[in-house]
Amino acid sequence: MTPTAIACSARRPLSQPRLRAHPNAVALAELLLRNDPRWTRDKIDEAIDLGKNRSITLKRPLPVHIVYDTAWVDESGAVEFRKDVYGRDGELQVASTK
Repeated sequence: MTPTAIACSARRPLSQPRLRAHPNAVALAELLLRNDPRWTRDKIDEAIDLGKNRSITLKRPLPVHIVYDTAWVDESGAVEFRKDVYGRDGELQVASTK
């Protein structure tokens, strides 16, 4: 971790500015590219093996829903809470009282 990343970690979660992808990113890539004959499973694997990021324009737009959770129930039924590092819980509380 770089000194800058360590300094920023006190104010932001370490995952910033990334978004978490599907647990099985290869299956997600196959699903998103299934209607494009240029993107076979072998081509997807080759692209991954290159180890470089690339942008691929999908033939049809795909809605993306970003979810920000500070509380949830885990697989065992326990309630999990995390600090609201973006200050969204207050906005939600105000909106829910209207």
